[in-house]
Amino acid sequence: MEKEIEGWVALRLVPGVEKVFFKRLMDHFGSFQAVFSTDEEQLRKVEGIGGKIAGEIHAFDWKWVLEREMTEFRKLDIRLVSLHDAGYPTFWRRSMILHP
Repeated sequence: MEKEIEGWVALRLVPGVEKVFFKRLMDHFGSFQAVFSTDEEQLRKVEGIGGKIAGEIHAFDWKWVLEREMTEFRKLDIRLVSLHDAGYPTFWRRSMILHP
């Protein structure tokens, strides 16, 4: 699960990929690895993803950026959790369920 969360972080760091596009990309490709390994033409098949964002995703050095971010998280003792983790705050989980 940790690698999956790290992949989500990497995808959200791509310029122009906000939560709506993030969800559409994950729904379409199924994993962050698939998103980052596909070509621009396939990326443009996702609703709302045009040439600019497809180019940003395709050119994004996600491994380097992710390593930089994860290093900072470790320095600051930040632990990443997803909605499915037992450590995810109950209040926020309820908020996400009530307001997707």
